[in-house]
Amino acid sequence: MAAPTITHFFSRSSNRSSESDNVVLAPESINNTGSRDPDALIQPDEFKLQGEQYTRCSVIARGPRSTKKRTSVIWLYGEDLQSKRDRKRVWYCYLCEKQRRQQELPAVSNGNSTALDHIHLKHHIDKTTGELKSFRGDSVDSSQS
Repeated sequence: MAAPTITHFFSRSSNRSSESDNVVLAPESINNTGSRDPDALIQPDEFKLQGEQYTRCSVIARGPRSTKKRTSVIWLYGEDLQSKRDRKRVWYCYLCEKQRRQQELPAVSNGNSTALDHIHLKHHIDKTTGELKSFRGDSVDSSQS
């Protein structure tokens, strides 16, 4: 048996392409076409992410009673996905996609506080308004000048 080469050791640990499909779920208003990977699947209904197969919840058939309006700011910056394996729902962050960061995929089945914490801590988005927080440090109201 031949001795393994150095590329054998690196190729096994860096085989990320099989763990996740190259997808773009974010709308163009967040992740515009100029920054998108031209080889990415654009808004597929089903895909593989971090070794798990997911379905976008927006394409899952639901009854007419489940059309409740989503008011949390997390729905401006992401969407829910459902695992095909265990049917658990997680939140996918459009801002992480745009920044090409690994998705944290917080669970949203029992509320959305983890997703709110994510957009606040990782992306500095105000949990109430959904706006990017200012880092000026001054508290002077510009209308008083």
